[in-house]
Amino acid sequence: MKLKAAFFDVDGTLLSHRSGSVPKDTREALKMLRAKGVLVFTSTGRHILELSDLPVRDLKFDGYVLLNGQLCLDGDRKALSGYEIDPADIRQILPLLNSGSCLLLLWRKKGFILILLTRGCAGLSQPFLLSFPR
Repeated sequence: MKLKAAFFDVDGTLLSHRSGSVPKDTREALKMLRAKGVLVFTSTGRHILELSDLPVRDLKFDGYVLLNGQLCLDGDRKALSGYEIDPADIRQILPLLNSGSCLLLLWRKKGFILILLTRGCAGLSQPFLLSFPR
């Protein structure tokens, strides 16, 4: 049996930039694909937690390719594969970024950490850390 699958980006493909929603004809096209036995996946640079806050949250996917392939989930949002950054590597990266303002997003299996480093931070105790989910 030949497997048929279709992969869709979120921003500007499933989710209209103009309306901020998933157009009705897009929803109908996804249903038609499923009816023909085509597996429907999303492939995006976003994290699954971001998708939960967007108008795509009610769409059913057979799988998710997230963070540009760094995290792959099945249709039940269970991890199939994922590549976390080793904490030792993170400790090496942060001092390099400390010289200027930057925003860094690091993912974990059950969430992500948003780190804002601003010019003049004096070490790792100073950055603004925001962890999701809370």
